Amino acid sequence: MCKVFLERVVLLRTSLIHKKNDSTLILTAHLVDYNPKIPIKEVGFIIAKDDSSQLYTSPRKIYTREPNSLRRGLITLQYTDTSLVYKNPNLATLKPIKVFAQSYVQLKNNEIIRSNDIQVIELNWGNFENITSTTTSISFDYVINLDRDCITAVISNMGIEYGFYYHTQPTPSENNHLGKITKYLDDGLIMACTLGYARFVENVTINGLQPRTTYYVRYYLKIGNEIRYGQVFSVTTK
Repeated sequence: MCKVFLERVVLLRTSLIHKKNDSTLILTAHLVDYNPKIPIKEVGFIIAKDDSSQLYTSPRKIYTREPNSLRRGLITLQYTDTSLVYKNPNLATLKPIKVFAQSYVQLKNNEIIRSNDIQVIELNWGNFENITSTTTSISFDYVINLDRDCITAVISNMGIEYGFYYHTQPTPSENNHLGKITKYLDDGLIMACTLGYARFVENVTINGLQPRTTYYVRYYLKIGNEIRYGQVFSVTTK
């Protein structure tokens, strides 16, 4: 009886996409199996924004040509794209941005092998930075990115209600929250714009929380009678 041996081939698995900051994503893939005898030219990720079909029609690529990184079976690259940053946002027309990523390997013969899976991350408005906690409170900075021609957008946003829901359950909302902080865009945003600041930063503190408890904080906007939800983050009190 003859035994048939199948030659090992390159197999990739794309992992979940993580957000590093408002313009940079962390992309990770695992090299599940490959034949060390097959020379590899480069490894990386194929990127598309808002439309996954662009992975095949007009993709962007980030890659490395250092095959030694494959020895650990893990590929991690940073994708930076300033178009992911919401600058001078018109809050009444904001919509989420979707980024799709698919890992690939290019062999020395220029054959390209893609992973079978595609990962996607949805980037909502509302950037949070400097998140800290005590036993009974959470503090964070809420950031709006501005550009040179910000004044028109800023004036159009004056008086709009925004704020933050929080809960011990994921994705708090108007109908499901432990607490709510309500704010309004005011002269502070106009001042940041007219002084030429690149960012409007507001520090927010939530008090009266339980120790050693994980809380979820979700940004919201109220446009007329409609509530629109933005970014969510989680943090555990001490």
